[in-house]
Amino acid sequence: MKILVIGGTGLIGRPVVRELLKAGNEVGVGGRSPDNILAVFNKQVTPVGLSITDPQTLKGKFAGWDCLHLSLPSGPRFEDSFKNEAGGTANIVAEALSAGIQRISYLSGATNLSADHSFPPARAKFQAESSIKSSGIPYTIWRASWFMDTLPKLARGGIVGVLGKGNSAPHWIAGHDFGKMVASSLQSVDTLNKTLYAFGPSPVSLNEAARIYRDICHPGAPIFHLPIPLISFLASIAHLHEMWFGAQMLRFLEVEPEFGDAAESNRIVGPATTTIEEFCHRLGNEI
Repeated sequence: MKILVIGGTGLIGRPVVRELLKAGNEVGVGGRSPDNILAVFNKQVTPVGLSITDPQTLKGKFAGWDCLHLSLPSGPRFEDSFKNEAGGTANIVAEALSAGIQRISYLSGATNLSADHSFPPARAKFQAESSIKSSGIPYTIWRASWFMDTLPKLARGGIVGVLGKGNSAPHWIAGHDFGKMVASSLQSVDTLNKTLYAFGPSPVSLNEAARIYRDICHPGAPIFHLPIPLISFLASIAHLHEMWFGAQMLRFLEVEPEFGDAAESNRIVGPATTTIEEFCHRLGNEI
């Protein structure tokens, strides 16, 4: 199968691309810099230069591909969520219809999305899902839990920092497990026109995940709890947009519980089995 991954050089896009390659697919990666795409994947993929926010750059780029998998950026500002996820998905869908794309797979989020959700990125994801569902193109939407691949972001300057109280306990999932689920789903008719949930083996609090990560990857490093309002303020005045966006996401996830049930996806494509300990040992071997 010929699969074009848009956003394939991102944190979660990369393990998805690698698992699609392992499954024997011909894989393309769409993004702004074809040279960077080739460098990231050591020329194992076909680079496709495009910008999801500029429909003109999408013209003709989907010809010859069977499926699209979308792994789009949400931040680093709220307006970027609508520009990239909502607007970008609408642009992609329009071109996919012209190109005769057979299927779209989209990475969304494991929250209770709605058109009037109070959190802007959640509204943007809902709009993106709606564009895909109303297109008539067969689809699989993945509402995934927190990714273990984000844990290294906690380590800065010799400390491990936890934003907020750290009590939220999602079903953390490893990016490579999610990649296997995507690869399997694109070979199955049972996943057509469904919204599926991608959860890891068991719920683990952010505090516990940070402790496990510290013990394995940065032994002896102190763990500090950083107040979300303080980090938001400092990031705002310093124009550190990515840090500010991360703080807003953690603020949201502290009050919005993980939503959904992964039983159906586990039955169809198999469960994610990697634990945080296993993931961190794998990271530790790479450090």
